[in-house]
Amino acid sequence: MPLLALSAFLFSLVGFAGEKPITKDQLPQKAQSFIEQYYPAEKISYSLKEDDYFKPDYQVLLTNGVKLEFKNSGELKSIESRSIAIPDGIIPPAIISYIKTQFPDTDCREYEIDKRGYEISLSNRLELKFNKNFQLVELDD
Repeated sequence: MPLLALSAFLFSLVGFAGEKPITKDQLPQKAQSFIEQYYPAEKISYSLKEDDYFKPDYQVLLTNGVKLEFKNSGELKSIESRSIAIPDGIIPPAIISYIKTQFPDTDCREYEIDKRGYEISLSNRLELKFNKNFQLVELDD
């Protein structure tokens, strides 16, 4: 019987998980500051809070098509931009330096931070993976 009760409890939690629309003011302060610093002229098309019960994430779509994802703390998790370059100030300087040296005619279109390091997609469709020490560990075309 305890297993059945636990299953019912977990199933009820899944029913409440999901995404809900929020306003800019409901984003973590760090996320609000990030948007104001790097995209001051852009308006938010929509913002969502992804609730997973432990540490919700936030998604933001700007009017210029840039998609942002933030951790519960408001720190950047990922950014995607199909038509414009991601500002250099967002990506660590060591990575920007490598890209400008090795791929001078490209710009960054996707950037993701995870536990292992950083993933970058360039405008020429190359995907680069860097470790936490900013060393290139994988290049994929």
